Amino acid sequence: MSPRSLVKNTDDSYSIAGSKATDIEWRVAVALEKLHLHFIFQYALMGGRTTRGGIVLDFLVLTSPVSTPLDIRGDYWHRPQQRIEDDLFLALAMSRGQFAEPVVVYGSQLQTIEAAYATVKRELRV
Repeated sequence: MSPRSLVKNTDDSYSIAGSKATDIEWRVAVALEKLHLHFIFQYALMGGRTTRGGIVLDFLVLTSPVSTPLDIRGDYWHRPQQRIEDDLFLALAMSRGQFAEPVVVYGSQLQTIEAAYATVKRELRV
C-alpha cells in the first residue's frame, strides 16, 4: 500500500491505514512514504494475535526480491519470552526464503520525522 492518504496525525492521535499507531510507528510510516516504499502496517503472520504461535509485524516493507520485516522497539516492549518467540518465528520464515533479514529500530532513533527518515533509509539501505 502507498500510505500517502492513509498516514494521519490529529490532536496527538496517530493512525496508519485506519489502525491506531504510536508516534514512533507514525514517524516510520511517514519516512517509508517519503522513501516511496510500499508497506503493510501490523502484518499478521500465522494468525497474528488470534492464534497461538502467531505474531504481528510492526511493518512489512515490500522490498524486492523478498519483503523486509521492520520491527519498532519503543519504550513498551513485549514481555521478553514473547520477543524471543517472535524472533525465532521470524528466523524460521527467513530460512524458508519468505522474508529478508528483519530490521530493528529503536524509539530513541525515531524522535523526529527527520531522524526516522535517516534511520529507516540507512537500515533498509535505500
